[in-house]
Amino acid sequence: MQQSLITIAYIAASALFILSLGGLSQQETARRGNVYGIVGMTIALVATAAAMNVGGLPVLAAALSS
Repeated sequence: MQQSLITIAYIAASALFILSLGGLSQQETARRGNVYGIVGMTIALVATAAAMNVGGLPVLAAALSS
């Protein structure tokens, strides 16, 4: 994956994390805040896996399984 796409993915994930914190501040929007956080973390994990070399993927898998 190109480095610019990985950077864009990290920026999108951080924006979703900020929206998540804002959504969790009120009881009416907490469900939407959780969804933003889940999507942001998924994007961050995919970008991290795409940026890693093949040797580091077992370490990432071990960290995710624990």
